Amino acid sequence: MYTRKRQVTVTFRRYVFLSDLRDLSGKKPLRNSLQEIPDYNPSMTDYKFFHPTEVRYGDLDPQGHVNNAKYLTFFEQARVHYLIQLGLFSKDQSFMEVGVVIADAHIAYHAAVHYDHNIKVGVKTTKLGNKSVTVDQCVMDADTGKIMASGTVVMVTFDYKDLKPIPVPDGWKKKISEFEGLNVSGESHVPAK
Repeated sequence: MYTRKRQVTVTFRRYVFLSDLRDLSGKKPLRNSLQEIPDYNPSMTDYKFFHPTEVRYGDLDPQGHVNNAKYLTFFEQARVHYLIQLGLFSKDQSFMEVGVVIADAHIAYHAAVHYDHNIKVGVKTTKLGNKSVTVDQCVMDADTGKIMASGTVVMVTFDYKDLKPIPVPDGWKKKISEFEGLNVSGESHVPAK
């Protein structure tokens, strides 16, 4: 019994395990390979904003490392502080006034974070759309600079009264562009390599 060709990819540390599943009956051996990931832990020196984050006992799972769902909380906390630093949000402002919702989030886990680990979370805007702001984020070991996790989050500017997406305010575009070095279309001024 043969099935359509399907590739399974599992990432672990610096390597990716590829398994080509062709035979579900077990009669034909699976073809497997282990390949090193290029640029697994790229330099994060292009982040201009970091927020120090405390790893609490309640963030841990039974295996003793930070639970994977907590990284979204780390990312969210850093994004809020990023918006505060840029003057787009204030501590006494209602979250209903912020006008953003998360439309998409992706996280890659590179190394385990444990209790009392000295970490910081980086935030950088990489794209300004008409109604969305795309940010890259990372959880970094504050002592060594090692990236523990990285991800991308898409925020959509939102009108909570009318319950619909709205254009990214010009003031937001201006402040984010100036801070990150993006032009009006949201593309980086950094020349391509």
